[in-house]
Amino acid sequence: MVKSTLKIFFPVLMAGVMVTAGIAPQNPAKAAPPNNTSSPIEIIHATEAEYLTVRETEKGFLVIRGGVQIRMENNLITAQTLRINPATGEILAQGNLRVVNPEGTISGESFYYHPDYKMGVLYSADVKSGPFYIQTQSSARLDSETVISNMARITTCGEENPHYYIKVKKLYISGDKEIAAFGVIYYTGNTPVFYWPFLFQLDEGTGIITRYGYQESRGNLLQNTYYYQNLLQSGSILSPLSAKLMLDWYQKAGWHLGTYAMRQSHNLDYFIHVQVAQYKYRSLLDKGGTEEISNQILRTDGTYGELNELWYKLDFKTRYMWYDSYQKDSYSVLRLNLEEYSHADFDMEYSMRSEPDNTIDALGAGQGFITGPRKDTTIWSVSMEEYYKDSYLLVNLYRQSSWYIQSNSADSRFYPVYEISPEVLYTRNFLLISPIGRYFTGLYNDYRFRGLVEKYYNQGEEIRSTFTGSAETNLRTVFPFTRWFSYHPVLGYSVNTRFSKEQDDALELDNNRNTYRAVTARQSFRTGVPEFYNRIDYRVAYAHYRKEEDPTYRKMLSHDLFTGFYSYLHPYADFSVTTARDLKKPDYTQPERFYWSDVNFSANAFFDFDTGYSGVVRGKDFSTLSQGLTHVYHSHFQGIALHNQYTYSIAYNRSLRNNAGVFYEMGGYAFGKYPRINLLHTGMSWQHDFHDSSFDDAFWEVAAEVILHRFWYLSFGFKSSVYDASRYEKSSPRYISFWEDVYNSSLFFWDSGKESNIVLERVYAVLEHDLHTWIMRLSVWTGKNRLLYGTERRNVAEYYETAVYFSMTLKDIKGFGIPSSQVYRERPSESDFY
Repeated sequence: MVKSTLKIFFPVLMAGVMVTAGIAPQNPAKAAPPNNTSSPIEIIHATEAEYLTVRETEKGFLVIRGGVQIRMENNLITAQTLRINPATGEILAQGNLRVVNPEGTISGESFYYHPDYKMGVLYSADVKSGPFYIQTQSSARLDSETVISNMARITTCGEENPHYYIKVKKLYISGDKEIAAFGVIYYTGNTPVFYWPFLFQLDEGTGIITRYGYQESRGNLLQNTYYYQNLLQSGSILSPLSAKLMLDWYQKAGWHLGTYAMRQSHNLDYFIHVQVAQYKYRSLLDKGGTEEISNQILRTDGTYGELNELWYKLDFKTRYMWYDSYQKDSYSVLRLNLEEYSHADFDMEYSMRSEPDNTIDALGAGQGFITGPRKDTTIWSVSMEEYYKDSYLLVNLYRQSSWYIQSNSADSRFYPVYEISPEVLYTRNFLLISPIGRYFTGLYNDYRFRGLVEKYYNQGEEIRSTFTGSAETNLRTVFPFTRWFSYHPVLGYSVNTRFSKEQDDALELDNNRNTYRAVTARQSFRTGVPEFYNRIDYRVAYAHYRKEEDPTYRKMLSHDLFTGFYSYLHPYADFSVTTARDLKKPDYTQPERFYWSDVNFSANAFFDFDTGYSGVVRGKDFSTLSQGLTHVYHSHFQGIALHNQYTYSIAYNRSLRNNAGVFYEMGGYAFGKYPRINLLHTGMSWQHDFHDSSFDDAFWEVAAEVILHRFWYLSFGFKSSVYDASRYEKSSPRYISFWEDVYNSSLFFWDSGKESNIVLERVYAVLEHDLHTWIMRLSVWTGKNRLLYGTERRNVAEYYETAVYFSMTLKDIKGFGIPSSQVYRERPSESDFY
């Protein structure tokens, strides 16, 4: 937000004030400076004016006093005193200065401008543009494109003493596209809470990274990455926001060439990823009792040699808004999704490159070994959406293909398995009765028409084609009786049909059961306040004119009751308890408990030891420790987060599973000036199965970033896991003491000859040195890896592997014909480390 705030309004407003061409005074007796053809200024109001002459030079200047108002192009300037040199066009405005233009308002103590140098200085300025306020000690124009401001203060708070603001020691603005700020401090009240030594935003940026390394499964490797960033997306509508070109060589895995580009804007979003690789098949050869990864493959003729195969990948997604009218309350959107792979394992081998980025993301842990998943399915789709007031129209084409493994690997490929051609959906909402008073919000009527043709394939051959159609209408309203009780009823009626091109008894029976007319009713009750409330949902759907009744539930389509208790104690904690009751009655009898779903309990809490309760962990997936605490917006922090999800089975009257996690984070602390702990994160998670502990999973990991010196940075961490906790039970035939297992699996005492239940997923360390023009990184990774080998890639080997990488990032590439580049760092988020 800081960058965009500076970028959007500050340069435009300051340029409007300080880039006025030469100035000539105007009063009842107009005057113009000699040899100056600049645009004049217009004096609107002044109480007095006089022309002072300097005897030595016989030249003078005009002094205007008393509530001066002048117009300079689009700028209206008011001041107590205005001094103008007609010969040079210089202007000095003093006392209660105020400048108003279409972009905003600036106030200050004084303003000096010299047209010959196209330079101006604004002292003690206050800027108001839209919701933004700026104060500067002084602002000056260095050239026709660049403005420099000293001691700037920026905020969106309109109070006289703002609750928050950003203070910048020195701010450079080039045009309306490029910004560089030094000594950026974020304040809450008058307390500094965060510091950036350097921050900048460029319209276009580049970065060139070369990385050399060695990895046992790939051998020697060389990665070259060229980055391009167009942060303002200037240029044509197709110009990308960011792009990169990848040129890689792997001794044992082949070469790889790829390109990536993406854009996000109001009218156009797109993502395109094109890659091609010369894949080398690998095998495991016995070398004196040890297995070695080799490119020597047993061929069909009985000889050994290299086996290479050309792989490619195309992933293209786009959204284009080709019509948008605010006045008509309508817009039209075209979406396209295209995925084409020559091999399902392309992402596993090449897409997850362990590359350093231009930001702190370069320190992300585990990138040396994390591979992409197998691409089992690909999707082609194109859709058109039309929104017009309360109407919506969708036309959609969709095809899904799956990877088929054949006995001969050359015949393995993607075959279509499912297709929608086409789908048409139309919805319309009506207001039947306007709201009355505070207890009736109005009566609404919804229409929904949907038709689609579905095709099913077996290895590319069509085996089934089915048409499904439905027409539905609903009446709905809301009764907010009090702030703690509301009622939401919905009544609907629908007509549904299905038929197929193929003739089959089982298929005809299924189609007849899905051809019916139905009456539906949904009711929702909410009681309580946001801090604690109960929600009850009741739903029933009854079919009539059904061609073939369900043998178990007859004409009943659905009949259930859902209830839940929720508490959102922002910003302290939140919890919920939910369950559901199936009200359908089958022909047979069963105990009451089998009609109830599992009870799910969830609780989250976060406490910051420095500021108290300051955030809630919501929407996080703690099962894999992929996330840590919520963001903490102050310079130093140390907090703990707790998470628990518990499931209980009413049907079987026992606990099923529990997922608990505890996490600790700290950062922003320094021992003197250096070293500085930028982030320290540690966490544990335990997923327990009450029925069979062999399904238990436990994780523990540590991640840290330390600033050792102004130009030295260190990142390190590890992650370990347990996948079978039953082995710690003495009754287990594979029993092992937990503490003995910890000792055997530790990094310093690990013995490959001893079977350990604790898996050391990864250990990493990254040392970074800023060489001003270059950034150098040395990375060491040790962790668990998996290799698919053989001519069919059906053999799997899991092993521990160590990789070493050395990379150089070129920061300054002047002379290459590229405008500028950037390497900047910011406080990392949790996702930067996982």
